[in-house]
Amino acid sequence: MSKPFISILYPTKDREVFLDYCFYTLSKSSFKDFEVILSDNSLSGNAFRIYNKYKAKFNILYFHTGGTFSMAENYSFAIKHATGEYVTCMTDKVSLKFKALEIIYNILKKHDLDMLNWMENGITIFDESYSLDNSGYNETLFRPELEHFDSNKVINYLCSFAKHRSNDAENYYYGKTFFGCIKLSLISKYVELNNYFLIYSPDYTSRIINLTVASKCMFLKAPLQTSFSSKTSNGQNCARVPNLLQKFLFQADKLIVYNKYAVFKELNYSVQNSISCDYIHGSVISNIVLKIDERNLFITCMNDLFILEYHNCKEFVSQLIFVYNYNTQKKILTKIDFIRVGLKLFLFKMINMIFVHFKRNYRSIVVQVPIIGKFRKHKLTVFNNLIDTIDSINENFENVLSGFQGINY
Repeated sequence: MSKPFISILYPTKDREVFLDYCFYTLSKSSFKDFEVILSDNSLSGNAFRIYNKYKAKFNILYFHTGGTFSMAENYSFAIKHATGEYVTCMTDKVSLKFKALEIIYNILKKHDLDMLNWMENGITIFDESYSLDNSGYNETLFRPELEHFDSNKVINYLCSFAKHRSNDAENYYYGKTFFGCIKLSLISKYVELNNYFLIYSPDYTSRIINLTVASKCMFLKAPLQTSFSSKTSNGQNCARVPNLLQKFLFQADKLIVYNKYAVFKELNYSVQNSISCDYIHGSVISNIVLKIDERNLFITCMNDLFILEYHNCKEFVSQLIFVYNYNTQKKILTKIDFIRVGLKLFLFKMINMIFVHFKRNYRSIVVQVPIIGKFRKHKLTVFNNLIDTIDSINENFENVLSGFQGINY
């Protein structure tokens, strides 16, 4: 039996309802030379129902892990079963557009790339009961363009921590397996040693290995995938809730890595700090030297401090005093710079709190969507049926593409 052109990883845990819609979009694909690796990390194996529903429509390999794996372990388990020439990781909240695989195949075949990255847009889930009846989507305005990017320059930029991850639209997609695909042969030695998906932020930081091994890289300015966004996101909750983040960081396996590689070990509230930990860990695995800009990293760690949601002002002030004392001890920023950055972030925090207070009728507000370094304003389109949402997204996507048939894929 010949190997598929691309392996699509779907590591999942207790999100079979989201997964159903992800597989719905795959069933609509005209391109069929792919395999899906479904790694079910739930205790009850509840994704098996989705496997049964779609197994006759495309090639799916189903595995039940028993529900004991960490996020990185589940990703690592899934990729070990991939056999395609290329591999991408979608997770259980991300679906490909109906025409995405056909576009990906044409680009990769024409340009013989090591790695291809692309954009995504989002579906906001309003109904937290998981009936998913109420949803809306942020339509990303795009002009499909294909461009080369320099993987070494991206690595250097990432290590500079010039911007906080939430503000870094320009480099957000480059190098990520979660917004792209890479030749499986280039990463196979890391996959075999369980070193490909790094322990803290595997969806974000495996890009360091990708950017190290890939030389022919291109980026398609078009949203080939759509992700679900809801209040149940583990990553978003960890970034906002101090107790959840520290519980996540201080699991035994992560604590060993954290103590070995974290730049600022005492700043355990910061996702930015754990990302730098993964970067350094990845550089050791890849046998390359990374130069982390500690000053910029510290400033973005301060930014994390203001993103967190505190139970009361006393908790917030105590964290601020701790960071101030830590900076005084380590002499990372001058006192003037610390006060300047702190006031700027404090003002941002106050504005954000006011915004959240008036966000109750947020279905009709104007939202901002990052587009390659810019912000475009869009109204949130609301649907009462998720299939209608998905179909509308794909129809709009194909309408835009039809206007650019001359693009040189």
